[in-house]
Amino acid sequence: MLILKNKEVSAAYYATAALTAVLTGLIAITYRFLGEVDLLRPEFMVVSGTAMIVVGTTMLLGVSRNPRKRVFGALICIAYACFLFTGVLFPTVLPIAANGYGIAPFALATFIFILGVCSLLDLKSKISDIAWLFLGSVSLLFSLIVIITGWIFQFTPTTTLDNPLGISLLAVIIGILGLASLVRCSCYSVPFREIKARIVPPVLVSFVGLLLWLALSIINTEELEKRSQSLINQATHELQQKLATYNNSIEKVATRWVLSDSNPSLKQLDLDLFIRDHNQALSITVFDANGDLTHTSKSEFSDELDATIFSDQEITSLVSRWFSENQGVRAFAVSGASLDKEYPILFFSEPIFEDDILEAQILVAIDLMGFATFRQVEHLRFFQLYLELDNDLLISINTPNFQVLTENGLANRYPFQFSSSRNLMDAYAPNFTVVISDFSLLWTQARTNQLVLIFAFVLSLLFIFIIDTNNKLKTERQKLDRMAKFDGVTGLLRRDVLEENIKSILSEYTAHSIRVLFIDLDGFKPINDSLGLTVGNRLLAETAKRIEGCLPDDALAARFSGDEFIVFLPNSSEAKAVQLAMQLNLEIERNFAIDSLSVHLTASIGIASVGDAEETATKLIQNADVAMSEAKIKGGNTYSIFSHDMAMRYEQQYLLRAKIQRGIENREFRVHFQPVVSACNHKIIGFEALARWPQPDGSFVPPGAFIPVAEQTGQIIALSALVLEEAVESLAQLQKLAPQLTMAINLSAQLFDRGNLVNSIISTLNHHKVSPNTLHVELTESVLSKDHAHLSAKLNELRALGVQVSLDDFGTGFSSLSLLHRLPVDIIKIDRSFIKDISESSESLKIAESVIYLAKSLDKKIIVEGVETKKQAEFSSAHKCDAIQGFYFYKPMPLVDILPLLKNT
Repeated sequence: MLILKNKEVSAAYYATAALTAVLTGLIAITYRFLGEVDLLRPEFMVVSGTAMIVVGTTMLLGVSRNPRKRVFGALICIAYACFLFTGVLFPTVLPIAANGYGIAPFALATFIFILGVCSLLDLKSKISDIAWLFLGSVSLLFSLIVIITGWIFQFTPTTTLDNPLGISLLAVIIGILGLASLVRCSCYSVPFREIKARIVPPVLVSFVGLLLWLALSIINTEELEKRSQSLINQATHELQQKLATYNNSIEKVATRWVLSDSNPSLKQLDLDLFIRDHNQALSITVFDANGDLTHTSKSEFSDELDATIFSDQEITSLVSRWFSENQGVRAFAVSGASLDKEYPILFFSEPIFEDDILEAQILVAIDLMGFATFRQVEHLRFFQLYLELDNDLLISINTPNFQVLTENGLANRYPFQFSSSRNLMDAYAPNFTVVISDFSLLWTQARTNQLVLIFAFVLSLLFIFIIDTNNKLKTERQKLDRMAKFDGVTGLLRRDVLEENIKSILSEYTAHSIRVLFIDLDGFKPINDSLGLTVGNRLLAETAKRIEGCLPDDALAARFSGDEFIVFLPNSSEAKAVQLAMQLNLEIERNFAIDSLSVHLTASIGIASVGDAEETATKLIQNADVAMSEAKIKGGNTYSIFSHDMAMRYEQQYLLRAKIQRGIENREFRVHFQPVVSACNHKIIGFEALARWPQPDGSFVPPGAFIPVAEQTGQIIALSALVLEEAVESLAQLQKLAPQLTMAINLSAQLFDRGNLVNSIISTLNHHKVSPNTLHVELTESVLSKDHAHLSAKLNELRALGVQVSLDDFGTGFSSLSLLHRLPVDIIKIDRSFIKDISESSESLKIAESVIYLAKSLDKKIIVEGVETKKQAEFSSAHKCDAIQGFYFYKPMPLVDILPLLKNT
């Protein structure tokens, strides 16, 4: 079930169900003492209402982490269950605990008892889970059975359920509580303080549903009372008319009796006519003043009653004592003997006076069942009417099935009653009691009201899911909002959000008070690559915490990208910004403890301030970035303050980059060739291809200006391709004059990261039909800083083709002696710095001699570059180097100048 998979939903439903039970009890008890509850069973509302309060409270206490509260609630629950069991099993001993008849009171008491036992068990025990699941399953099953059978079958007070309105309510509430018991094991770990806001709407929905049920039930009972009054009014009217008719007829007989005193046959005729005119009259008898019978007239049915019902006993003898006691007065009564025979007879006694002297007494016997029968309208067919007699007996009227019941007997048989007294005759106003004999009307009303409860329950459950879904959407929306504003790794502001904040703040502070710090972690990428992204992200998060820990209250921090951060100071002097940068350097420099790893980081920080009123957030951050780059150049772990000179230098680099790109696209670059001569005879044996960039004015952009920029921007790839293509093409032309000539080209570090380097060289050589043996590749300083294993593999591929490898500028930068045996190198080119200042006793001379000796011992060819004087050339030849390169012999020159030179030599 979905509700079991979501602990928050389960907890919210559990609390809602428990509070619904408490509200049910409070509503029932409140209405019991403030409203009209005749037809809603007052004892039912009190006992059941208290039960619901006990159940709801126990369930709420049952998930408390305080064992005392749970035990307290459980004991109260068990005690009240025992109280109900006593009322069910011994209603006469404890009538206050009686709650109707049938299985409903027993089921309620059983549910409360099991609930109390379950609440005594440990919250986290397996037995507790099983017990709660058992309680929930049984309760839910009982609820469904009662609801379903209540809709299919017709229960009566004598069968199982004597209170349709109340039972329909309890069935739904127990079902709700049963479902809550099922989810209890999955929600006890949820603190209820976290779901307070979730349960308010569903509890209100349940409360409204209960009020609607109560309102409908009140309307139903009021309708029943109106129908009961209508029935009583109809019966009263019918009986009054019949009594008035009989009374007038008897008075006429008495009057004629006095006037016909001398004519006995006329008197008898009056009596016979009375019997003929009144169908319910069984007999009319006249007694003289001494009580002796003088005249009588009986109906045919009266003789049958005498013979069958009363065993040949005269009907008039049934009330002889009463008749004698009421001589001289008008009276009426119902014979107790006739009631015993289940054939009630109503007797009228009317005195006859002449000159205020009692002459005779008339006694009329009337069939009460026929007398009280009248035509009943259709909508009153569900009711049965009882008339109260003087001796605390009630007899059924207007029904073919005669019944005589006491008040208690009637209450036990028919729980829903409505009583009202009516005046039938002078000084006689008996009570009429209407009972519901056909419960189909009650069950129809109960089913309708039950639908309201079920709908309210489903709606409250739907509210729980809606609120849960809304909370999840709200959480996800907050996450999305946070993702939109904050970096997911560090928790700092995102770059674009910070820029928007800077834009809005730029106008609020004076220009000289705004500072931006651009922070870049030194050497973070190797750490991130070696330790992995997880450790790298944790390092970034910890760095962000350290940065935030150093900031003033009004500062903002953001992650710019990768391992770069921005700090915005809206109101800070330059001195304070410098102080903060120094503090950040010290804080970031502290060791980072990541699990068992100890990681050391430093940072380069650039500081920029608003220079003019037109400064933008982007420009401000860009200036700080430029200053950070200056700090990197200084070696990192320091700070640098932005200046306009930096901006101009970087702007020049930017313009140069764009210019290089245009130069590549327009093929402005040219290749010049510097001859390499033999150290023995100074003849040209090869060339080194060098990129040159001529300008429209005839000048050249120095290689030292554009090569580093091209290396940094990746434009060196396209530039190297141009140089390779033109150098090999030129070599093909030169070899037509001297086939033994070689060509050396410089390879950038980025070329070795491309998988097609070897294929590109092979393709170019094949295209121009040049032998690989005549091509030399020179490793620049940037190449030597790469992974030596990967570099060696690439170089071995080239050497396998016949290409020779030269180690350029040996002895400087990365070109250490250790590389001689780690890299597959064929030629060593000794840097000009070793021979620049050689003399017989100079240190440079000794070093140069040592390097030459070492190279020869490793069987490497030696080329001395940068030779500019005769002495340097003689030194190279004297030490038997293989080749010499320098301005002393030739400067770099275009191909058109090389061809005549070769032809002449």
